[in-house]
Amino acid sequence: MERDEDIKQRINQLIHVQDNLCPELFAKNQKLRPEVKEVILNIVDLAGELISETFIDVKLKDVLLCGSCAGFLYLPQSEIDLVLLWEMPEELQSPEEFEEKLKLGNSGYRHRGFNFQIYGRNVNYVSYATMPGGSGIYSVMQNKWLSFPERKHFIYSLNDLYDRFVELDEYVNQFMSSLPKSKEGFISPSDCLKAENFYQMLYIDALDNERKSPEKEYNIDFQAFRIFRKLGKAAQLKKYVRDSYFMYFA
Repeated sequence: MERDEDIKQRINQLIHVQDNLCPELFAKNQKLRPEVKEVILNIVDLAGELISETFIDVKLKDVLLCGSCAGFLYLPQSEIDLVLLWEMPEELQSPEEFEEKLKLGNSGYRHRGFNFQIYGRNVNYVSYATMPGGSGIYSVMQNKWLSFPERKHFIYSLNDLYDRFVELDEYVNQFMSSLPKSKEGFISPSDCLKAENFYQMLYIDALDNERKSPEKEYNIDFQAFRIFRKLGKAAQLKKYVRDSYFMYFA
């Protein structure tokens, strides 16, 4: 079992505030590098082809670069979060409908020098409840910052963040422990759905904390959830749910 001090050391490596914007993405003038823009627009073309196979009368309005790579909390392993804003007919209300198609773009470019996470959103989707967190938003198509990222320092200690992470981890474990298990140790498909919804609400709450607090992405609750993901806890949860589905249908 991993010791507390080892976990704290890993957390400390994940909350580094960088001095400058990511040099692999942005030039010294703080504009997106031309070669990066070209790669992104190639992905957009691929996404457009995928979308047009399923949806008609859908128009791309903008491509947003956001998340940690559009700010000062990026890491070498950080994903590049892209949000593709589409103008959709009124009958297509859910932006999540796009994402199953757009996920193909992620796998297609995963090993070509950049690690993308691509989202699809309705341009009129007001809440943007599940857009990647962060104060920085860069419009690739307009080639300008819509919101320039804030560079701050954390106002809490490593121990404070560790304690908040432990609280979150225990909260998740308590919820998962409350779900009935089969003799093989798996949960039912209906409880898999509960677990998925539970995690989605954790994600939305974390983004809510980030957007509503003056600290933005430096907010301790947002960072605790970010650490939960970076330390592989979310991946473990998702794998357990997938395995439970598989055991039921096998």
